[in-house]
Formats: sequence, C-alpha cells, structure tokens
Amino acid sequence: MYNFFGVSRSVYYAFLKRMNISDRDLPLAEKIKECQEESHRTSGYRRVHIWLERQGIYRNPKTVLRVIQKYNLLSVVRRKKFKYVTEHLS
Repeated sequence: MYNFFGVSRSVYYAFLKRMNISDRDLPLAEKIKECQEESHRTSGYRRVHIWLERQGIYRNPKTVLRVIQKYNLLSVVRRKKFKYVTEHLS
C-alpha cells in the first residue's frame, strides 16, 4: 500500500498510528473554552495557563498555546480607543 502512495514504509505506518489515536487534547480544549467564556475571550495563553493551574490542571504553557491555536480559541485583540483633541475657537 505504501508503494502505491510513493512514501516509505515507516512514514506510512507512522501515519496509520496517528490516525488511530483518539484526540487527547479535547478535554483540555473544553476547559480552555470554559475559561475563555468566563473572560469574554480576553485571556491569552499565559492567563489561561494560570487559570488551569488554579483549577488543578497542570500542563506546559506551550501545550496550552498549541491547543488554543489548534481549536481556534485565541483571544480577541482589543483595540485602543483614541481621544481626539479639537481646538477651541474662542
């Protein structure tokens, strides 16, 4: 079968192995989504990591960032509001 696709045997079987693994990031993604809903999607991965630790879930910050990017749970960028000064003509 791997000859048909033009890939090596090791690549083919590594791909099959990855296909059979269930998504182990899903429970973490659900907790991250809960955190983002509480903060109205204003928390970045560092705050989410701290929130998870307070909930008793200890994961590497890079893992948290990877899961956030994988499931598109990124925080919303807040725009700065500018105050415009107008001249008074007296």
